[in-house]
Amino acid sequence: MSLAYSRTKFPFWSAIIEQQHGGITVASSSSAFVEIQPPPGETWLVWIDVNLWTDAAYSTVGYYDYDGATRRAHRLTRTLGSYGYSFPNLGVLKVLTNSLYASLYIYNADSAESDAYYGYSGFKLSKPLWSLERLDSSRAWKRKPSEFSILPEVEALSDYIVDIYDDVQGRYRQAIICEENTPLAIDPRTNFPVERLTVICYVDDFINNILKPYKEGTLDLERTGWKKYFQRWREEGIKL
Repeated sequence: MSLAYSRTKFPFWSAIIEQQHGGITVASSSSAFVEIQPPPGETWLVWIDVNLWTDAAYSTVGYYDYDGATRRAHRLTRTLGSYGYSFPNLGVLKVLTNSLYASLYIYNADSAESDAYYGYSGFKLSKPLWSLERLDSSRAWKRKPSEFSILPEVEALSDYIVDIYDDVQGRYRQAIICEENTPLAIDPRTNFPVERLTVICYVDDFINNILKPYKEGTLDLERTGWKKYFQRWREEGIKL
């Protein structure tokens, strides 16, 4: 059997994943996670790129692997200062499976909402890979109910409050789940949601940067991107 024949008969890929583009708007002082997950039974080799259109200090983009419970940081890129051009951007080459997939992290430290963009392309591999045995699954990314006392300022949001493990600070922090597992894109062949969005805001950031100016009447809900969340909470009878 010739090498040329073997390559023709047994390619390492079974399909090309053409360039996919997506974009989200991230509210002020909040974090967003975009999951990219192959359908069951598929293994992808893809290049992923993500960036946030802001130069606000400490804004961050990053890549985590995710198994549905535990997020593990691989690379994080942070904007260290407001120079007018230092937008956080990250590119990675990764193998994704249905059980261990990509979670793109975007933190917007700006006083206004910012746009984030991501894209990926690559190959659907022809054979499944061996499964990785997770050595540390004891530290779940999300802890519910919260093990911290809920402050009276946000007690009305108790149904949305969880503990999120913050890899940057190396500890759990109490957070508000603003949006969870919202489908962004669906594989038309399998009807599987290959992209999903989760949005959180840590409680201390929410109280200091969002709720306090909101009660003072100085928070611009449109500009900061918080209008849709406050509107939804009002419709649910939640008063802050």
